[in-house]
Amino acid sequence: MPAFLSQSFQRLCRQLAFAPPARRRLQIDNAEQLYWQIDPDRNYPLDFLVFRITGYRPDTSDGTTLVGAAARRDLLLLVDELSKTLDERFSDYDPRPLDQPAVCDKLNVSAKTITRYRRQGLFARRLIWPDGKRRLAFLPQSVDRFTESRRDKLQQAARFNRIDEPTRHQIITRARRIASRVQVTPFAVAEHLSKKFDRSTETIRLLLLAHDKRDPRVAIFPDHTPPLTAKQQRIIHRAYHRGISVARLARRFNKSRTAVYRAINHRRAAAILQLDIRYVANPVFQRADADEVILAPAAAPESTTAAIAAISATAPPSLESLPLLSKLTDQPPLSPQQEQTLFVRYNYLKFRAAERRNTLDRYDPNSGILDEIETHLRRAVAIKHQLVRANMRLVVSVARKHLTGSHRSDRLNLPDLVGDGSIVLLEAVETFDPARGNRFSTYLTWALMRRFAQSTATVTAAPRQSGLEYWPAAMNPAIAAVEQAEQVAATLERLLARLDDRERFIITRHFGLTDPAADDDAESSDLAAQPLSRVAEQLGISAERARQIEHRAMQKLRRAATAQGLSLNPGDAPSPP
Repeated sequence: MPAFLSQSFQRLCRQLAFAPPARRRLQIDNAEQLYWQIDPDRNYPLDFLVFRITGYRPDTSDGTTLVGAAARRDLLLLVDELSKTLDERFSDYDPRPLDQPAVCDKLNVSAKTITRYRRQGLFARRLIWPDGKRRLAFLPQSVDRFTESRRDKLQQAARFNRIDEPTRHQIITRARRIASRVQVTPFAVAEHLSKKFDRSTETIRLLLLAHDKRDPRVAIFPDHTPPLTAKQQRIIHRAYHRGISVARLARRFNKSRTAVYRAINHRRAAAILQLDIRYVANPVFQRADADEVILAPAAAPESTTAAIAAISATAPPSLESLPLLSKLTDQPPLSPQQEQTLFVRYNYLKFRAAERRNTLDRYDPNSGILDEIETHLRRAVAIKHQLVRANMRLVVSVARKHLTGSHRSDRLNLPDLVGDGSIVLLEAVETFDPARGNRFSTYLTWALMRRFAQSTATVTAAPRQSGLEYWPAAMNPAIAAVEQAEQVAATLERLLARLDDRERFIITRHFGLTDPAADDDAESSDLAAQPLSRVAEQLGISAERARQIEHRAMQKLRRAATAQGLSLNPGDAPSPP
């Protein structure tokens, strides 16, 4: 069976194959009718699609949705597969179906074009013809419906005719004459000749390039090189940021300076489009004079402005690339006015970057828009750096109080708590809303106390008393192994606590990290590593969505492990099936 985009549709196809023949024929008609009612850009619940095809509405719903474009593609495949299971004959239909040559004549296109049209909505059935062979058959109503939906493109395709040899020779001769007089690109020549020969620019361009590739000795454009590959674009972008001039890169890759700049901008745009830019909205962002009110130099003290300017000169355009905090308490705390100003400005810069990114054309990015977005992000990174440095003193203070208070434990130390606290601080800077009127120190203190309480509960969990704890671990390898396993389990639990419920479920089930002692209701099959597809089914989501959530969770775990001086590489995790 051909691959469906949705496993749910594939299961549905297998189930419908056992329905009575009359029922299957009705379901094929329903699927074809549903195809033309689906908007490719909308999402549709799977239950709705199944109901429209079968007339059956399930009692329970798993919430699965499909994009319209994917649903239409699977409907085409569903009709084709179900028609193979029916022993329908050509004579069973009235009016009589059309074979493929008849449809080619009717639409004035080739058989290859008909194959392409079938992927675009031209439905066909697998019928038994009078000669006893099963072949494609096109119902007249299916052809008419497809023709009506694509009238303009079908008329354009009907006017198409192949370029004969004399015309091809004339095009090549004229192109050679133009290229010998002036230095032009194949596209410019093709654009000029397209008007002369009433052909599309792309048709003539491909004809000229095919001629040069077939016989390089008499090439019209001997110096023409193919477009830059993705790998070459990455090399150019990396070299440009290391200080290599555009002129040198143009000579190295035999491209114009414009092409090199275009490759650099494509890589810049790709990096920006991958960023997760989140901000805390504020009504003042919508004011017409927001730039003057929020970004005015007078809005921040001189020391703040100087610090931002100094860091902006070197900060990379990424929201997560903060320098290492080598000195934790060397910056005094901010005043309420400074704090309010910096938080509003920080979120406004991210808001402006996100707004400008929405206007960015990924295929033809504008360098001016890219410069503006990167400038906003650099300034936002600088402000985040300053906020973190100014509040690390509070993190250390709360950590010390936690160690000397009622939660004191020999298994806790200040560096570990400060490492946990720095992660809390980074998260708090991202989520704090200055418009609520609270001080950031209050918001951060509560977040730190909550996180430190969780760490204490995990680390100081009392083990069962068996008497063996009084013997030195070094004298008994079994005791040492148990203690090491307990330390690993505690560290793992502390890392997993940073994930939300869905992320933790996917990680623990996929890598077999479920603790049978902590999960008495778990089945034995749930305690072993499970394929990601099975985990996705348990959550009612697609396997690809589960893979994305797992990737995001692993990034969180790596950042948390790095902050605690641990190593969490892909090779350290067990290999799931």
